[in-house]
Amino acid sequence: MVQEDYDSAIAALKRGWEIQPGFLPNPVQLCLIYALLDMDDEVNKLRPYIMSMVGGSPAQYLRHPWINPGTEAFYRNLLNKAGSP
Repeated sequence: MVQEDYDSAIAALKRGWEIQPGFLPNPVQLCLIYALLDMDDEVNKLRPYIMSMVGGSPAQYLRHPWINPGTEAFYRNLLNKAGSP
């Protein structure tokens, strides 16, 4: 996302998800890119899978260790756009 090469990011995240389906950051980041690009159909397809992985609680993926105060608002806005409470 940082480089704004979304096609490559989507491909890499999908590949990572295939290799390690239980690794939560892949589908979460994929969903956020879809939200950023207004790909609502893709967001709606992916959201139930993510919510099932976190037991229905988005608190499991709201905070990543690499988030700094400058990017937190951007990240939270994308989470909201992707349908997270």
